[in-house]
Amino acid sequence: MILNLSSQHSNRLVLVKKAEVNFIDVESILYIEKLQRKTFIVTPSRSFTTTTSLKEITSLLPARLFFRSHKSYLVNILKIKDIELYSSASYTIKFFDYKDRAMMTRDKLNALIDMLNNRDASGNHRSAT
Repeated sequence: MILNLSSQHSNRLVLVKKAEVNFIDVESILYIEKLQRKTFIVTPSRSFTTTTSLKEITSLLPARLFFRSHKSYLVNILKIKDIELYSSASYTIKFFDYKDRAMMTRDKLNALIDMLNNRDASGNHRSAT
C-alpha cells in the first residue's frame, strides 16, 4: 500500500509493507516502472518494490513533476538529462547521475515538449492569457 504524506514542508510517499515502512521523498524519484505484476520506484540510491498500479501511484504524485513517458514508465521531468533515439518508434531517457534508463514512445516526446513549453521557471504550468 502507498500513502501520500504531503505538507508544506515535505512531499513524501509512504510505502507500507508487511515487514517495513519506507518514506520516499517524491522529488528524489527518478522514475517508476511497471514490470509484470510489480512496480519499481527508482531513486538514485535505492529501488522500492510494490504491487500498486502506475495509475494509483500517478494519482498520488504532483502532475507538474511526473510524466507518463510510456505505458510502463512514469518519469520525473526534473531528473531527465538526455533523451536519445532508440528505434524508429521509441527513445531512451537518461537521468542525471544514474546509469539505468527509462523508455519513451515517439508520440510521448512531443507531449513532453509541449508540457515543458507551458511551464515557468519554478516548474509551474503557465496559464494561457
